[in-house]
Amino acid sequence: MWIVPFIYKKIRINHVTITTFQILTVGGKELWLEDDSLDIHDILTPNGIYMDGAPIQFENTFLCQVNTVKTNISDFYKWEEIKIEDSDTFCWRTFYTFGETDNYTSWLPIPLHESIGKYSCKELLHIIQEHRHR
Repeated sequence: MWIVPFIYKKIRINHVTITTFQILTVGGKELWLEDDSLDIHDILTPNGIYMDGAPIQFENTFLCQVNTVKTNISDFYKWEEIKIEDSDTFCWRTFYTFGETDNYTSWLPIPLHESIGKYSCKELLHIIQEHRHR
């Protein structure tokens, strides 16, 4: 199963909506893969990651909205802090979008040909946008 811990924030500044997606990745380019027989709580909690609500299953992928109060995000690397050739380190990869959902491509577009694991970045962010806890 693929595990996608994520943080989703939406704010409005000067009439512009800014959405921040942070995804815990492996090396910034892969998703977290674990054996299907394991329980998500038994994987995340010992690693210091606490969920905000139940995981959301999408195909063989589990979206896990992270509780940012209980989880110490600074215990993990940011993608910019690891070497580009590093493919093993867990790190937060951050994406920003500006404008409402239908307007994502108008300013600072999500890379169309870049992917994280089996999903394009655009597809993964859209899945998170649609399935997050509200």
